[in-house]
Amino acid sequence: MADDLVGTTLDRVSELEKKNVDLVAELKALSEQVAELLRVKDALDAETGKEKEAPRSSQLTEEEEEVARIKRGETLFPGLTKKAAAQAAEDAERLEREKRRLEGYAAENKKKKAVTSTSAPKKRKREAPKKIQIADLLDEVTETVITSTSQQADQVEEESSRGARRTARGGRSTSFSFPIREPGFSSSGPPDDAPPYA
Repeated sequence: MADDLVGTTLDRVSELEKKNVDLVAELKALSEQVAELLRVKDALDAETGKEKEAPRSSQLTEEEEEVARIKRGETLFPGLTKKAAAQAAEDAERLEREKRRLEGYAAENKKKKAVTSTSAPKKRKREAPKKIQIADLLDEVTETVITSTSQQADQVEEESSRGARRTARGGRSTSFSFPIREPGFSSSGPPDDAPPYA
């Protein structure tokens, strides 16, 4: 049993030594990458220090600064400019498609508006409500006509002679009275809808 315990322990120690060798190799690779990143950072810091010292406007134009920035980005991230150019091309194509779609929509909308404006029915004038029509008719019927005194005398004589003739023939005299009422008011008389004669 002691041999088994020793054998198992030795196996475990050898496995741990193998893992340790692998970890040491990974650590060396990572430390080399960190050292390289530190060198790049130092180079960028030195470059930004130079830019701060010299005034930009006198040395480089905005376009030149953009080109320099793109070159620095390309050195740090290879393939970035290609991806950016491809994305810009896709965006331009998408925007052009959207522009064409919106122009087509605007043209269709103009056509629809032109068709509907020519075939749209004209607005009809609403008729006045019945009560207002009745009130207007009553106003027309009850308007007073001012005549001269001689015409009034002739009219009175004519009416009295008609009445006398009817009475002489055995007929009865009819006279009409038209009460003037405001629409909507009733004083125990016929309803407002009924004709205003007695």
